[in-house]
Amino acid sequence: MKKVKKQNEYYGAWTGIHNDLLDSPAWLHLSSDARALYLILKRLSRKHRADVFLSQREASRLMNGRRIAAVRVCFAELEHYGFIRKKRTGSLGPNGRGIATTWRLTEKGDTSAASETGTFQPPTKNYLKWDGVIFEPPKAKPRSRSRLQGGVTGDRTPGVTAGSGKASRCDHRRLRKRAG
Repeated sequence: MKKVKKQNEYYGAWTGIHNDLLDSPAWLHLSSDARALYLILKRLSRKHRADVFLSQREASRLMNGRRIAAVRVCFAELEHYGFIRKKRTGSLGPNGRGIATTWRLTEKGDTSAASETGTFQPPTKNYLKWDGVIFEPPKAKPRSRSRLQGGVTGDRTPGVTAGSGKASRCDHRRLRKRAG
């Protein structure tokens, strides 16, 4: 007699995504990294809970080592398009251990705040109310010129540090390239 395997052995656990989310214009404008981060947040959320605890460092690890700065931009992008809302900012706890930021998925209702009648707040789905403004990632801050000039600013010669009277190695290499 043939042995029948259970369905879970073939498929395992799964994460469902609603069609109204996938068909929304906001989803179509998301970057691929932000989509991946949303799927991670959705996977980490419990069945009927909208709250997810995820730090940027942990998200970086789950996204196969993406830079933390790139993960920070993904969180900002998801928040801009209305897929998530920051519920509580992360901080250092009283015992010295970090507490991750709490995010709320707008796709799910807020189950932590019940009304006086005992009903929970319905999902806000802010991504459906997106105003059409495209997300622009913040630009990287330019490096200071004083670092490139050997730590000296002002009227002095670039590359000459105060009190040493000679240029740094980088300046010698640059001068050799110009001469040769």
